[in-house]
Amino acid sequence: MPTILLIIGAAILAAVIVVLIIWRIRSHRFHPDPDKLRQQRELNADLKETGFAYEIKGDYFYSLMNCWQRQVGYCRLYDEAAPLFNMIMDCEPITFSYRGKRWLIELWKGQYGITTGGEIGVYNTIREDVDTDEFKGTFYENIGNKEMLNLSFVLRRNGKVILKRSAMHWWLTGFKLGQFSDTDMLTMDAKIVFPDQGMKDAFLKALIEIGYTKKEYSSG
Repeated sequence: MPTILLIIGAAILAAVIVVLIIWRIRSHRFHPDPDKLRQQRELNADLKETGFAYEIKGDYFYSLMNCWQRQVGYCRLYDEAAPLFNMIMDCEPITFSYRGKRWLIELWKGQYGITTGGEIGVYNTIREDVDTDEFKGTFYENIGNKEMLNLSFVLRRNGKVILKRSAMHWWLTGFKLGQFSDTDMLTMDAKIVFPDQGMKDAFLKALIEIGYTKKEYSSG
């Protein structure tokens, strides 16, 4: 039961994070100031406890490397709870085994409250599945720094690029505030650099098993 309560609690926390960001932004007293970088620093100081920050150059919000969300892992319950908090997304979980661990690399794109955004998340576990009345399935944990992957994505809305992100990360995100998008307006080109051929092959096999064809991806 404590494990299930942790999972449910983490799902709720992850879901309301967008609401917290919006509240922080709206409650901040902005004044005209030519020093935009100082304003960015002040805003990010307010946002830090939510696990997110703002990048003025690309005009987007993103998740911090060592945010609190890194400690709560991931499971399908988070995706299922998202619509309850006005987050309507396309989710693509790709699961595979590699070097004694079960991995989840998941892609998201869609509408997060009043932001349009995309995400790539990387998780793994060595534990058995959870099997209780409240939840049945795999609970994935945060990965270590040495397991992080070189991730990047380009998010387009009706064919126009609205966001680009690239970093060595475990959870690469980007969110454009004040933009509304139906999920079918969005396309996301994702790139993942794997540490070796074995991990890449395991990922591609899983990608094919969930229905992707060679016309829909490329590898090198």
